[in-house]
Amino acid sequence: MSTARLGIRILGEVSDEAREELRETLLYSCAEFGAYKRTVHKLGLTIDDILRDDPVATLQGLPLLEREALHEVAEDSLSVGVGEKIVDIETSSGTTGPRKRRFISRGDEDSETEFLARLFGVCGIGAADRVA
Repeated sequence: MSTARLGIRILGEVSDEAREELRETLLYSCAEFGAYKRTVHKLGLTIDDILRDDPVATLQGLPLLEREALHEVAEDSLSVGVGEKIVDIETSSGTTGPRKRRFISRGDEDSETEFLARLFGVCGIGAADRVA
C-alpha cells in the first residue's frame, strides 16, 4: 500500500530546494539500500524516472516498507557511511519482533535540544532549575 492510498497528503507548498533534496535522497537511498533498490525495481522505476519525475509524486507512489525491510534498512545504514554521522541509537524492547532502532545524527540531536530549550522556556524552566 502506498502513502497516496493511505490518504497521506502534503500540506502546503514544497519548495524547489526541498524537492531537489528529496530527489537526492531518493537517488541515494535507491543506490545504497537494498530494500529501496528492490522496491523501485519491482515498481519498474529507473534512475531516469527519479531524475525526471516530481520527487514528491514519486515518494507518494512508493509502498510502505514492511517490518523486515525496516530491519534491513537499519542494518544497511550502518554500512553505507551513515554510521559515521550517528551520535546515538534508541532501541525498542523487541517484544513484538526485532528491536526497532532509531539512529540519531548530530543534526537530530541539535534539533531536539533546541526544541526542548524552547519548551522549557514556555514552561518557565530556567538555567537555575533542575529537570529529571
